[in-house]
Amino acid sequence: MKNGKLRHVYLGPEYDDDYVKSVVWKTKFKAEYIGDVNAVADLVAKGQIITWYQGRAELGPRALGHRSIVADPTRKEYWRVVNDIKGREWWRPLAPSLLLEEAGSYFKDPTPHEFMILMLRYKDEETCKRVPVTCHVDLTARPQTVTGEEDKNWYNLIKAFRDLKGEGLIMNTSFNLAGEPVVETPQDAIRSFALGGFDAMYLQGWLITKR
Repeated sequence: MKNGKLRHVYLGPEYDDDYVKSVVWKTKFKAEYIGDVNAVADLVAKGQIITWYQGRAELGPRALGHRSIVADPTRKEYWRVVNDIKGREWWRPLAPSLLLEEAGSYFKDPTPHEFMILMLRYKDEETCKRVPVTCHVDLTARPQTVTGEEDKNWYNLIKAFRDLKGEGLIMNTSFNLAGEPVVETPQDAIRSFALGGFDAMYLQGWLITKR
């Protein structure tokens, strides 16, 4: 077998749509099957903090669009808000996921990187002011570049957000609360959503809200 580049790490367990549906039906939250992600992008653009769950779990230390919390990166106060929800120190960095084709708009010497491990530097302070939630104090970030080939649904979410807000980048951090591992099962997702100060959840095609 030839060696090749690892294109993704969506290699963990997954739960089929019928199983997810059975879990959704047992919740007390409002749930609607929406299919596409435009409604989620609209909520993010309006300032809602959304948990995002789809497909096979990521392996490794980063949330890469299958077990994630997403928010509008242009709202500076969300750096503190999201860290407060997660029970973390307010200053902890929050990472961006962005369309690969937009990387040159944000970073110096951008390189495709799917795994949110490399540190890149934003072009300048003015660029950081556009997306302050994902820019650390030294003008750096650990971005995930996203293509439609590797994850069409995740790509479409960011693209839909760009169409609404003009930024092809969203804030993405791991879907878990303080002292807990990243959620794994749909039941884990429902529990963390219920306990955390989140506005809505995308759960494999379902939009779940608390009101």
